[in-house]
Amino acid sequence: MSEENKNMLNEQLIKCLLDDKLPVDKKLKKMDYLIYLGADVNTEVEENGFSILVLAKMMNDEKIVELLEEKGAEIKLVNEDNAEEFFSTASVEDINEVLGVLPDGYRLDCAIDLSKRDLTELPDFSKVIVDGFFDCRENHLKTLIGAPREVGGDFYCPFSLETLKGAPSKVDGDFECSSCEFTTLEGAPREVGGDFDCFNNQITSLEGGPEKVGGKYDCSFCQLTTLKGAPKELAGSFSCFKNHLTTLEYAPSKVDGDFHCGANWLTTLKGAPRMVGGFSCELNNLTSLEGAPEKVNGWFYCGKNKLTTLKGAPRMVGDDFRCEENYLTTLEGGPEEVGKDFWCMDNPLKSIEGHPLVVGRFMFCYKKSIKIIDGKPVMDGKPIIDGKFVHKEKINDEETNIIGRIFNRFHR
Repeated sequence: MSEENKNMLNEQLIKCLLDDKLPVDKKLKKMDYLIYLGADVNTEVEENGFSILVLAKMMNDEKIVELLEEKGAEIKLVNEDNAEEFFSTASVEDINEVLGVLPDGYRLDCAIDLSKRDLTELPDFSKVIVDGFFDCRENHLKTLIGAPREVGGDFYCPFSLETLKGAPSKVDGDFECSSCEFTTLEGAPREVGGDFDCFNNQITSLEGGPEKVGGKYDCSFCQLTTLKGAPKELAGSFSCFKNHLTTLEYAPSKVDGDFHCGANWLTTLKGAPRMVGGFSCELNNLTSLEGAPEKVNGWFYCGKNKLTTLKGAPRMVGDDFRCEENYLTTLEGGPEEVGKDFWCMDNPLKSIEGHPLVVGRFMFCYKKSIKIIDGKPVMDGKPIIDGKFVHKEKINDEETNIIGRIFNRFHR
């Protein structure tokens, strides 16, 4: 709005006040708030009088404030300096009164902290956009009806939620809805720019969840029987640890971060992404690694399964490779190159066939059949070539440096 129009309306308001055309009645008493949040001027014509509710910086005009106070109006300026305090302390009724005059799509350039208010319902922010964070934790909310249309910062949900209905359609920061009481992700934001945390809920699928997540996606410790509804791609990590999954069907096809699917009921890794940061599938019912990612830039953990072969393992692992506590008798099918340590303890190994061509640091392997005699590893009474195995008990403070030199980047 032009300065000319603003000044005109400002003068009009002053004139109405001076001429007693703006009566102090119930209508005016309901409009106690002069809101200064940077919006354009909004005018209203009423049957029993003319009132102008000004949503612009011109309401800093002390003359207008003084005239309204003389007529008995309680003046509260809500501006960019005190908006956060107002929304965190005012009653739901007063907040709704202010929100009720804001135009559709209005941007509140502040954070909204409604935590610890014993709220059973939210004020109606549904037509506005909040540029800061929105926190409604530690309340008694069952739904998110009344939440902002969009949130520019993080969004924090209370544990009491029974549904995500009413959640913002877009959250630029993190969306935190873990340890709640809902059984479906229906109503969740369509897009989350940061992390999406919904772990420790009673959901059985990811249907209804966000289609796009810019950070990590954590759905661990739920009741998932399927990953249907998961995003196609993730820039962060994905964790579905400790669920009831028997397959990785519908898992994201691309995960730039780590992928955690341990402590499920998996019998196959088919459906896993082709390339990940780190990958953990320990504590499952796997008998082989077929379907595992082809390239793992970080660590690879597949311990505590029922593996009888390493067939399907990635050819290269950038960090540690751990396959302890399985039923392996050989290392055939395992990675050719491991960036750091190779752990294969607690397996009934009868042969070292298939061991990595290159290991960046140490190779740890011990069982009753592997012993240390005169400082050298021995299997079934026969010496093993130096540099192939390190007995766990030999790694101690006194010998670490020596062992490190012996086993650094060893080759077969």
